[in-house]
Amino acid sequence: MTPTVATKIERFLRTGDADSYYSYSAWPSDSFFERATLARDDLRGALAAEVLRRSEGGTFPHLPGPDQTIALTRRKTQPIVRGLFPRAEQGSVFALVERSVVFLSPATVGGVIREQRPRTGGRRP
Repeated sequence: MTPTVATKIERFLRTGDADSYYSYSAWPSDSFFERATLARDDLRGALAAEVLRRSEGGTFPHLPGPDQTIALTRRKTQPIVRGLFPRAEQGSVFALVERSVVFLSPATVGGVIREQRPRTGGRRP
């Protein structure tokens, strides 16, 4: 018996596991790539909806604006960047770190989940 899309989504929300090839079989298409794309979009959409559902009624701190985020990130990472990287590389490292920090809120989490690049390599423990 082939699991349904709803079953696969429920399992993903419950466990966080999407076992790729076998999971994709629930989505309708003759193309593996299309099934994988449909699965990715549905799983991410369901995760975003679940996060928003769980955050309803919650209170959240004020998030810093873009300029404040850059200053905060630089201030918090400065000791480690200065200690680990040669002076010639520090500007590039700071630029990378400043673009890598994202503050999550109910207003931003859906977009972050949908835009997240898939991880590569082995499974995380």
